[in-house]
Amino acid sequence: MVTLFRCFLLLVIFTSCNQVISRNPDAGKKIPNTYYFAMCAMFQDEAPYLKEWIEFHRLMGVQHFYLYNNNSDDNFLEVLDPYISRGIVDLIEWSRPNKEDYWIEDQKRAYNDCIKKCEKQVTWLAIVDIDEFIVPVKDNDLISFLSGFDGEPYLGAIRINWQLYGTSGLKQIQKDKLLIESLIWKAPTNYVTEDIPHNGIVKSIVRPCAIKLYRAHEGDLKENFYSLPSSEPTRFQDVRVNEIRINHYWTRAEDFFYTVKIRRRLTYLDENYYKVMLQKLKDLNQVKDNIMQRFVPKLRKRMKLST
Repeated sequence: MVTLFRCFLLLVIFTSCNQVISRNPDAGKKIPNTYYFAMCAMFQDEAPYLKEWIEFHRLMGVQHFYLYNNNSDDNFLEVLDPYISRGIVDLIEWSRPNKEDYWIEDQKRAYNDCIKKCEKQVTWLAIVDIDEFIVPVKDNDLISFLSGFDGEPYLGAIRINWQLYGTSGLKQIQKDKLLIESLIWKAPTNYVTEDIPHNGIVKSIVRPCAIKLYRAHEGDLKENFYSLPSSEPTRFQDVRVNEIRINHYWTRAEDFFYTVKIRRRLTYLDENYYKVMLQKLKDLNQVKDNIMQRFVPKLRKRMKLST
C-alpha cells in the first residue's frame, strides 16, 4: 500500500513538473503555452546594459524574459520595446510599495511573483541580475547543458557559483565594444574573505513548479525535490565552475562603479563601506580570463556591431 501511494505521489510530481518535454530552439516562439527555458530579473536604470544581456542569453538558448522594472528613470523602454512587440519580453512594472523597504525585499516579491506566473508555463527559469551572465563552460549553449537533466524530473534547482569581475582598468566601455569582451579581469576562482564568501555565493536555475518560496539567491523546495549541487560550497574551497558559472560583472567599468554602484550602496550602508568597496575593486582585477571570447563574434553580429 505504501509503495503504491509513493508511486502515485511521484507520478503526480512528474506530471505537474513536466509541462514541457520538447525544447524550442527559436527564441521568442512559444510551444503551446510553454517555454523550456526563460529568465527572470529585476532592474533599475540599466538601459545601457539590457540589450547585450538579453542577446547573450538568447544566444545561449533563453526563449523568454520576465523583466521587472523597479522605478527606472532612464530609457529602458526604448531598449525593450522591440523585444516586447516580438513577444520575447514580458515587462512588469514593479514600483516599490514601501520607500523605507530594503531593496532586496522588492526582489524577493518580484521573484516569487514570477515563479507563480511561470509555474505552468516554464520548465526551467533562471533568476539572476542584469550584471550576471550564465556561462556554459563545456557546452555551446545553456539548452545543451539543461537537456542533460531531462531525465531528472525531481531536480528542482541547479545552483551556480559566481565568478566576480572587476573594471579591467577601463574608465568606460567603448560604444563599439561589448561588455563581455572588454571586462576580462576577475577575482581568483576561489575568491573569499573572512566575512563574505564572494565566489562561494550561488544563484539558481529552477523548475518553477518545484519552488515553495524563493529568496534572493535560491529557493525552498517542495517535498521530494532536490537541488544540485546538493550541499553548500565551503567558504574557502569547492567553488564549482567546471560545467557552468555565472560571470558577475559586479563593478562594470569605472564610470558605473564610482557614479552608480558606490552611490547606491552608500544610501543604505555605512560610509566605511567605501573603503571596503575600493579594496574589493583591487581583488576583482587579479586574474585575466578569456572564457567569453568564443561567444564574442556571434554576439557582436546579434548586436549589429562590426566584426
